Amino acid sequence: MDSFFLMGAKPLVQNSPTMKLHELLDWEEIAHKLKGLYKREATHGGGPEPYAALAMFKLMLLGQWHGLSDTQQEPAGSRRGTDAFFGYRSYSAVDTEDGYIEHVEVHPANQAEVNKLPGLVDALIEQGIQPEGVLADKGYASAANRAYLQSKGIGDLIQFKGSRGQPVHRLQTQMNRAIATLRYKVEQGFGTLKRRFHMSRARYFEVAKTQAQMAWAALGLNLLKAMRKLQGGRLQPCAGSSPS
Repeated sequence: MDSFFLMGAKPLVQNSPTMKLHELLDWEEIAHKLKGLYKREATHGGGPEPYAALAMFKLMLLGQWHGLSDTQQEPAGSRRGTDAFFGYRSYSAVDTEDGYIEHVEVHPANQAEVNKLPGLVDALIEQGIQPEGVLADKGYASAANRAYLQSKGIGDLIQFKGSRGQPVHRLQTQMNRAIATLRYKVEQGFGTLKRRFHMSRARYFEVAKTQAQMAWAALGLNLLKAMRKLQGGRLQPCAGSSPS
């Protein structure tokens, strides 16, 4: 607040309801009550340092006070891309035939992606989609994931990853290249999500809201792909029915 006043803003806000509220509240006591809200405080986990709990409380209070969305509360610099931080990681399951996104998930960025594969596959199966095989990059390479796919009768096309003192075998390197040529549609889809649907940055501060943002973007991408295929003559809808 002091740095804000140093900019000469105090005369403009000192009589505002917001400043009166600021002067009435015991912020030290509130900060004390906010301790322990972040799981990271107990687990000392890795990942990006979260916002200070008191700062987030003030931010949310201002948002409610002035009817601001999460995006409207971002600093101007963060909307120009200078203050972004790695807060969420998005996952998608894409069919290899047409590149349609069949399932999306969003999780905090400090959670290891290697543990997310079973959940993604289970979600597809619950939707009635039975994968014949799973193509995935090295980030999903683990004995547990390979055993999981085997238990489900699903083909294991996860790229191989070497370790210290045990580099990837020449045949495994060739396999990695072959897998990369098949899973390019996944990377292509993420590129479109970032360029056209602004998924380089989460608009919200909550996983559920960011999940919704990702789902809407995936829907937009699927519609875009369908439109292009219709315009290209690859899909010919029949009278009285819709293409599936």
